[in-house]
Amino acid sequence: MEASFSPFVNMDDNRVLRPGFGRSVSSGSCGLRVCSRAGTAKKRTTPRTLTPGSRGGDMKGLGALEAAVMEVLWKAEVPLRVRDVLEQLSPERPLAYTTVLTVLDNLHRKDLVAREKHGKAYQYCPAGSREEITARALRKVMDSSAHPDLVLLHFARSASERELDILRQVIDERTWGQ
Repeated sequence: MEASFSPFVNMDDNRVLRPGFGRSVSSGSCGLRVCSRAGTAKKRTTPRTLTPGSRGGDMKGLGALEAAVMEVLWKAEVPLRVRDVLEQLSPERPLAYTTVLTVLDNLHRKDLVAREKHGKAYQYCPAGSREEITARALRKVMDSSAHPDLVLLHFARSASERELDILRQVIDERTWGQ
C-alpha cells in the first residue's frame, strides 16, 4: 500500500507544519502542499524513509508514520517511552522528538495505544493485538453505517470458504456456549 502523506509535512526535515505560524505554504512538484520557514517552498524529491524496508501504512486508515509507530510498539516486549520509539523509527534519517510524541498522542486519542505515566514521561504500548485493533476498526465501520445488517450481508456474501468456516465456528460457540 502506498503511504499517505499529510498536506502539511515538510518532506525535507520531517516536520509537521500548520499554516499561519510564520511559514509559507505552496504546491509541491506532485501536488502536495509543502511548507518552509523562509518563505521559499522546498520540493520533495524522494519519499522519506520511516523504517528500514518499510513504508508503513500497512494498516488501512493509518498514515505511514502512524503505522510505523504501531509496528515498533507491537514488536516491543515492554512499554516504550517516546525516545525509545524515536530511536527505533529513525536509524537512517532523524525524526523530531515532538513529531513522534504527536503521533503517539494521536494514536492514544484514537484508542490504538495505551499509555501510563512513569515519572515525568509516558510509556506507550499497543491497546491490543494487530487483529484486535483491526476487528475494532471493522466494528466502527459497521456501527457507522445506516444499514449495518446490509453491510454484514454483503460482507458474508464476499467471504471465502475459510472465512465462512470461521464464522460458522463462532456462531456455534455463541449458540451452544462452547
